[in-house]
Amino acid sequence: MEVINAYKGFANHRIVWLFILSVFSPSLLAAQDKVIELTATNNWYPYVYYDSERKVRGSDYTILKNLLNEMGYQLRASTFPERRMGRKIEQGDIEVVLGAAKNSVRSRNNTFSLPYRKETITFAYLKKHQSAYADKSLLMLLDEGHMVAINKSGWYGEWFADNVIKAYPKQIVHVESVNRRLNLVNQNRVELIVDDRQVLKANAKLLNVKNLIISETPINVQDVHFMFSKRAVTKDFMREFNAKLAEFLLHNTPL
Repeated sequence: MEVINAYKGFANHRIVWLFILSVFSPSLLAAQDKVIELTATNNWYPYVYYDSERKVRGSDYTILKNLLNEMGYQLRASTFPERRMGRKIEQGDIEVVLGAAKNSVRSRNNTFSLPYRKETITFAYLKKHQSAYADKSLLMLLDEGHMVAINKSGWYGEWFADNVIKAYPKQIVHVESVNRRLNLVNQNRVELIVDDRQVLKANAKLLNVKNLIISETPINVQDVHFMFSKRAVTKDFMREFNAKLAEFLLHNTPL
């Protein structure tokens, strides 16, 4: 049975989850709270995902929802294709993104919250390759000609962009969904998969992939933020949001 068939109750694609801020007219505000619309491309378990009843769950989603509720906003979810998101994010057309790594391109049109967790990017492979792969870096394995499945919509750091994506384009297979990438590894169609360590661990457990070896050597360790379009929020909004986020982080450690 394919690994993907074990992915019970969830959509088929990895996620980049995005939020579009829409403030209702004064007449509507009299009847209901302000609403921020969460526009979801697909699942990014365990940070944000749809459960079997199509309800939005996830650790990052819960943090954002609770902080916005404290500010008087409700969070409402809808979906949007991921392939159309990359350029819109860079241009500041998407108003809020969770789990966002900061880089110079994104910073032109977006503003970032305080960092709220660390993301560790690494690679993984099947246990049957452990004796041959265990002492080798990702670059060494790519030099040997192995194929790697990644999501090019994700940001894995400047080093990865320069030394992997640009240097080994013919050995990279782009698949947005982490469960589909795990399926490719399990079917021996690629040897390696790259993603956030927590995403790899959580999805391997969810899909009952017991023979996945996750490298202890990080490719990139980076802070992640809630990223807001500069056109969508004010400085006062960001000050209040960051104050509430800082208070939350004093008493909690996100995944």
